[in-house]
Amino acid sequence: MNFFFPFILSFLVSAALIPVVRKAAERYKLFDEFQGDSLKIHTRKISFLGGAAIAAGALVALAFFAPQDTRLVAVFSSSLLVFGLGLYDDLKWKRTSSSRPLLKLFSLLLVPAAVALILSFGAVFALFLAPLVFLYIFAFMNALNYQDGMDGLAGTLSALSFAGFAVAGLVLSNPFAFVLSLALLGAVLGFLFFNFPPAKIFMGDSGAYFLGFCLAVLALLFSDFNAIQGVLGPVFLMGVPLFEGIFTNIRRVVQGASILRGDRRHVYDNLLQNGYSVRMVLFLFATAQVLSVILGLWLLH
Repeated sequence: MNFFFPFILSFLVSAALIPVVRKAAERYKLFDEFQGDSLKIHTRKISFLGGAAIAAGALVALAFFAPQDTRLVAVFSSSLLVFGLGLYDDLKWKRTSSSRPLLKLFSLLLVPAAVALILSFGAVFALFLAPLVFLYIFAFMNALNYQDGMDGLAGTLSALSFAGFAVAGLVLSNPFAFVLSLALLGAVLGFLFFNFPPAKIFMGDSGAYFLGFCLAVLALLFSDFNAIQGVLGPVFLMGVPLFEGIFTNIRRVVQGASILRGDRRHVYDNLLQNGYSVRMVLFLFATAQVLSVILGLWLLH
Protein backbone atom coordinates (compact mmCIF):
# COMPACT_ATOMS: atom_id res chain seq x y z
CA MET A 1 0.00 0.00 0.00
CA ASN A 2 1.28 3.45 -0.88
CA PHE A 3 2.72 5.02 2.28
CA PHE A 4 1.33 8.42 1.26
CA PHE A 5 -2.20 7.01 1.29
CA PRO A 6 -2.70 7.71 5.03
CA PHE A 7 -1.92 11.40 4.46
CA ILE A 8 -4.48 11.75 1.66
CA LEU A 9 -7.16 9.72 3.43
CA SER A 10 -6.79 11.44 6.81
CA PHE A 11 -6.86 14.86 5.17
CA LEU A 12 -10.06 14.08 3.25
CA VAL A 13 -11.83 12.52 6.24
CA SER A 14 -10.87 15.33 8.60
CA ALA A 15 -11.87 18.10 6.17
CA ALA A 16 -15.14 16.36 5.28
CA LEU A 17 -16.10 15.84 8.92
CA ILE A 18 -15.63 19.44 10.04
CA PRO A 19 -18.96 20.64 8.54
CA VAL A 20 -20.64 17.57 10.05
CA VAL A 21 -19.39 18.23 13.59
CA ARG A 22 -20.22 21.92 13.26
CA LYS A 23 -23.81 20.99 12.49
CA ALA A 24 -23.81 18.59 15.44
CA ALA A 25 -22.56 21.41 17.65
CA GLU A 26 -25.38 23.63 16.46
CA ARG A 27 -27.95 20.96 17.19
CA TYR A 28 -26.68 19.97 20.64
CA LYS A 29 -25.34 23.42 21.69
CA LEU A 30 -21.74 22.21 22.03
CA PHE A 31 -19.88 25.50 21.94
CA ASP A 32 -16.87 27.05 23.62
CA GLU A 33 -18.79 29.77 25.45
CA PHE A 34 -17.04 33.11 25.82
CA GLN A 35 -19.34 35.15 28.04
CA GLY A 36 -18.46 35.29 31.72
CA ASP A 37 -15.02 33.70 31.32
CA SER A 38 -11.96 35.94 31.41
CA LEU A 39 -9.81 33.32 29.68
CA LYS A 40 -11.86 33.46 26.49
CA ILE A 41 -10.81 35.94 23.81
CA HIS A 42 -13.24 34.94 21.04
CA THR A 43 -16.44 36.95 20.76
CA ARG A 44 -18.90 34.43 19.33
CA LYS A 45 -19.98 30.85 19.95
CA ILE A 46 -17.57 28.41 18.31
CA SER A 47 -17.72 24.62 18.40
CA PHE A 48 -14.97 22.76 20.26
CA LEU A 49 -15.55 19.50 18.34
CA GLY A 50 -12.73 19.94 15.84
CA GLY A 51 -10.68 17.37 17.74
CA ALA A 52 -13.24 14.72 16.83
CA ALA A 53 -12.61 15.33 13.11
CA ILE A 54 -8.84 15.28 13.63
CA ALA A 55 -8.92 12.03 15.58
CA ALA A 56 -11.35 10.39 13.17
CA GLY A 57 -9.26 11.38 10.15
CA ALA A 58 -6.05 10.02 11.64
CA LEU A 59 -7.56 6.85 13.06
CA VAL A 60 -9.47 5.93 9.88
CA ALA A 61 -6.21 6.20 7.94
CA LEU A 62 -4.26 4.20 10.53
CA ALA A 63 -6.92 1.48 10.58
CA PHE A 64 -5.79 0.44 7.10
CA PHE A 65 -2.30 -0.21 8.43
CA ALA A 66 -3.15 -1.74 11.81
CA PRO A 67 -3.21 -5.35 10.51
CA GLN A 68 0.30 -4.80 9.11
CA ASP A 69 1.75 -3.54 12.39
CA THR A 70 0.19 -4.54 15.70
CA ARG A 71 1.86 -1.59 17.42
CA LEU A 72 -0.67 0.65 15.68
CA VAL A 73 -3.43 -1.17 17.58
CA ALA A 74 -1.85 -0.10 20.87
CA VAL A 75 -1.44 3.49 19.65
CA PHE A 76 -5.00 3.44 18.27
CA SER A 77 -6.59 2.29 21.54
CA SER A 78 -4.41 4.56 23.69
CA SER A 79 -5.26 7.63 21.62
CA LEU A 80 -8.97 6.95 22.06
CA LEU A 81 -8.52 6.97 25.83
CA VAL A 82 -6.65 10.27 25.67
CA PHE A 83 -9.23 11.73 23.30
CA GLY A 84 -12.01 10.66 25.67
CA LEU A 85 -10.38 12.50 28.56
CA GLY A 86 -10.11 15.66 26.48
CA LEU A 87 -13.72 15.42 25.34
CA TYR A 88 -14.91 15.02 28.92
CA ASP A 89 -12.82 18.06 29.79
CA ASP A 90 -14.48 20.02 26.97
CA LEU A 91 -17.96 19.00 28.05
CA LYS A 92 -17.60 19.32 31.84
CA TRP A 93 -14.63 21.52 32.71
CA LYS A 94 -14.32 23.95 29.81
CA ARG A 95 -15.33 27.01 31.75
CA THR A 96 -13.14 28.37 34.54
CA SER A 97 -16.13 28.52 36.88
CA SER A 98 -16.96 24.83 36.40
CA SER A 99 -13.43 23.41 36.40
CA ARG A 100 -12.26 21.14 39.22
CA PRO A 101 -8.46 21.51 39.23
CA LEU A 102 -7.55 18.65 41.57
CA LEU A 103 -9.87 16.16 39.90
CA LYS A 104 -8.60 17.29 36.52
CA LEU A 105 -4.98 16.86 37.66
CA PHE A 106 -5.77 13.36 38.92
CA SER A 107 -7.27 12.49 35.52
CA LEU A 108 -4.29 13.99 33.71
CA LEU A 109 -2.01 11.73 35.75
CA LEU A 110 -4.15 8.59 35.63
CA VAL A 111 -4.81 8.48 31.88
CA PRO A 112 -1.16 8.94 30.77
CA ALA A 113 -0.15 6.28 33.30
CA ALA A 114 -2.71 3.84 31.90
CA VAL A 115 -1.72 4.70 28.34
CA ALA A 116 1.97 4.17 29.11
CA LEU A 117 1.16 0.63 30.25
CA ILE A 118 -0.95 -0.05 27.16
CA LEU A 119 1.87 1.08 24.90
CA SER A 120 4.36 -1.04 26.84
CA PHE A 121 2.25 -4.21 26.74
CA GLY A 122 1.49 -3.44 23.09
CA ALA A 123 5.22 -3.68 22.31
CA VAL A 124 5.48 -0.06 21.23
CA PHE A 125 7.97 0.62 24.02
CA ALA A 126 9.81 -1.57 26.51
CA LEU A 127 8.05 -2.02 29.84
CA PHE A 128 10.94 -0.56 31.84
CA LEU A 129 10.45 2.70 29.90
CA ALA A 130 6.84 3.05 31.13
CA PRO A 131 7.65 5.83 33.67
CA LEU A 132 9.43 7.83 30.97
CA VAL A 133 6.60 7.22 28.51
CA PHE A 134 4.17 8.52 31.14
CA LEU A 135 6.27 11.66 31.63
CA TYR A 136 6.50 12.41 27.92
CA ILE A 137 2.77 11.92 27.35
CA PHE A 138 1.80 14.05 30.34
CA ALA A 139 4.20 16.85 29.33
CA PHE A 140 3.38 16.87 25.63
CA MET A 141 -0.41 16.72 26.13
CA ASN A 142 -0.37 19.74 28.39
CA ALA A 143 2.26 21.63 26.39
CA LEU A 144 0.19 21.52 23.21
CA ASN A 145 -2.98 22.35 25.12
CA TYR A 146 -1.30 25.54 26.35
CA GLN A 147 -0.98 26.67 22.71
CA ASP A 148 -4.65 26.13 21.99
CA GLY A 149 -5.57 29.66 23.02
CA MET A 150 -5.28 31.42 19.67
CA ASP A 151 -6.75 30.67 16.25
CA GLY A 152 -4.58 28.29 14.23
CA LEU A 153 -1.68 28.15 16.67
CA ALA A 154 -1.79 24.63 18.13
CA GLY A 155 -2.75 23.16 14.75
CA THR A 156 0.04 24.92 12.87
CA LEU A 157 2.73 24.05 15.41
CA SER A 158 1.70 20.40 15.58
CA ALA A 159 1.48 20.15 11.77
CA LEU A 160 5.06 21.39 11.47
CA SER A 161 6.16 18.85 14.06
CA PHE A 162 4.40 16.00 12.26
CA ALA A 163 6.03 17.07 9.00
CA GLY A 164 9.40 16.96 10.75
CA PHE A 165 8.73 13.52 12.21
CA ALA A 166 7.61 12.31 8.76
CA VAL A 167 10.92 13.46 7.28
CA ALA A 168 12.78 11.76 10.14
CA GLY A 169 10.83 8.55 9.57
CA LEU A 170 11.67 8.60 5.86
CA VAL A 171 15.36 9.46 6.26
CA LEU A 172 15.95 7.08 9.18
CA SER A 173 13.95 4.24 7.57
CA ASN A 174 11.24 4.02 10.24
CA PRO A 175 8.06 3.16 8.29
CA PHE A 176 5.95 2.87 11.46
CA ALA A 177 6.73 6.46 12.50
CA PHE A 178 6.50 7.64 8.89
CA VAL A 179 2.97 6.31 8.42
CA LEU A 180 1.86 7.60 11.84
CA SER A 181 3.27 11.08 11.10
CA LEU A 182 1.65 11.31 7.67
CA ALA A 183 -1.76 10.25 8.98
CA LEU A 184 -1.61 12.89 11.70
CA LEU A 185 -0.27 15.58 9.37
CA GLY A 186 -3.13 15.05 6.94
CA ALA A 187 -5.73 15.14 9.70
CA VAL A 188 -4.38 18.39 11.14
CA LEU A 189 -4.15 20.11 7.76
CA GLY A 190 -7.76 19.16 7.02
CA PHE A 191 -8.74 20.81 10.31
CA LEU A 192 -6.60 23.91 9.75
CA PHE A 193 -8.66 24.91 6.71
CA PHE A 194 -11.40 25.74 9.21
CA ASN A 195 -9.24 26.81 12.16
CA PHE A 196 -6.95 29.30 10.45
CA PRO A 197 -7.82 32.81 11.73
CA PRO A 198 -10.59 33.72 11.96
CA ALA A 199 -11.41 30.25 13.23
CA LYS A 200 -14.72 28.58 12.42
CA ILE A 201 -14.06 25.70 14.82
CA PHE A 202 -11.70 24.84 17.69
CA MET A 203 -9.90 21.55 18.30
CA GLY A 204 -10.83 21.63 21.99
CA ASP A 205 -8.98 19.79 24.71
CA SER A 206 -9.88 16.54 22.98
CA GLY A 207 -7.89 17.55 19.92
CA ALA A 208 -5.02 19.08 21.87
CA TYR A 209 -4.64 16.04 24.14
CA PHE A 210 -4.91 13.65 21.19
CA LEU A 211 -2.26 15.48 19.16
CA GLY A 212 0.00 15.99 22.17
CA PHE A 213 -0.17 12.28 22.92
CA CYS A 214 0.72 11.39 19.33
CA LEU A 215 3.65 13.83 19.37
CA ALA A 216 4.91 12.19 22.56
CA VAL A 217 4.74 8.75 20.95
CA LEU A 218 6.68 9.98 17.91
CA ALA A 219 9.27 11.72 20.06
CA LEU A 220 9.86 8.52 22.01
CA LEU A 221 10.10 6.44 18.83
CA PHE A 222 13.05 8.57 17.72
CA SER A 223 14.68 8.99 21.13
CA ASP A 224 18.05 7.42 21.83
CA PHE A 225 18.77 7.80 25.54
CA ASN A 226 22.38 6.75 25.08
CA ALA A 227 23.27 10.01 23.32
CA ILE A 228 22.39 13.61 24.13
CA GLN A 229 21.50 14.40 20.51
CA GLY A 230 19.22 11.37 20.52
CA VAL A 231 17.25 12.99 23.35
CA LEU A 232 17.36 16.59 22.17
CA GLY A 233 16.50 15.85 18.54
CA PRO A 234 12.91 14.69 19.23
CA VAL A 235 12.49 17.45 21.83
CA PHE A 236 13.32 20.10 19.23
CA LEU A 237 10.99 18.40 16.76
CA MET A 238 8.23 19.05 19.29
CA GLY A 239 9.68 22.52 19.63
CA VAL A 240 7.82 25.66 20.63
CA PRO A 241 4.87 24.10 22.53
CA LEU A 242 7.19 22.19 24.84
CA PHE A 243 9.54 25.11 25.48
CA GLU A 244 6.72 27.60 26.02
CA GLY A 245 4.95 25.09 28.28
CA ILE A 246 8.04 24.71 30.47
CA PHE A 247 8.45 28.49 30.61
CA THR A 248 4.78 28.94 31.52
CA ASN A 249 4.93 26.56 34.47
CA ILE A 250 8.18 28.09 35.76
CA ARG A 251 6.62 31.55 35.47
CA ARG A 252 3.53 30.49 37.40
CA VAL A 253 5.57 28.92 40.19
CA VAL A 254 7.82 31.98 40.50
CA GLN A 255 4.77 34.27 40.59
CA GLY A 256 3.06 32.11 43.18
CA ALA A 257 0.21 31.21 40.81
CA SER A 258 -1.33 27.77 40.49
CA ILE A 259 -0.09 25.70 37.56
CA LEU A 260 -3.55 24.12 37.50
CA ARG A 261 -5.28 27.37 36.54
CA GLY A 262 -5.10 28.85 33.06
CA ASP A 263 -4.16 32.46 32.39
CA ARG A 264 -3.73 34.88 29.50
CA ARG A 265 -0.01 35.46 30.04
CA HIS A 266 1.43 33.11 27.47
CA VAL A 267 4.00 34.50 25.05
CA TYR A 268 1.41 34.70 22.28
CA ASP A 269 -0.98 36.52 24.65
CA ASN A 270 1.68 39.11 25.44
CA LEU A 271 2.31 39.68 21.74
CA LEU A 272 -1.41 40.09 21.06
CA GLN A 273 -1.78 42.49 23.96
CA ASN A 274 1.13 44.54 22.58
CA GLY A 275 -0.60 45.16 19.28
CA TYR A 276 0.52 42.26 17.11
CA SER A 277 -2.19 40.80 14.89
CA VAL A 278 -3.22 37.17 15.24
CA ARG A 279 -1.72 36.31 11.86
CA MET A 280 1.55 38.05 12.66
CA VAL A 281 1.85 36.12 15.93
CA LEU A 282 1.05 32.93 14.07
CA PHE A 283 3.78 33.72 11.53
CA LEU A 284 6.35 34.40 14.26
CA PHE A 285 5.54 31.18 16.11
CA ALA A 286 5.52 29.15 12.89
CA THR A 287 8.92 30.56 11.96
CA ALA A 288 10.33 29.63 15.37
CA GLN A 289 8.80 26.16 15.03
CA VAL A 290 10.34 25.63 11.57
CA LEU A 291 13.77 26.54 12.92
CA SER A 292 13.29 24.21 15.90
CA VAL A 293 12.20 21.32 13.64
CA ILE A 294 15.20 21.84 11.34
CA LEU A 295 17.51 21.77 14.37
CA GLY A 296 15.82 18.61 15.60
CA LEU A 297 16.30 16.89 12.25
CA TRP A 298 19.95 17.96 12.18
CA LEU A 299 20.50 16.47 15.64
CA LEU A 300 18.96 13.17 14.52
CA HIS A 301 20.78 12.82 11.22
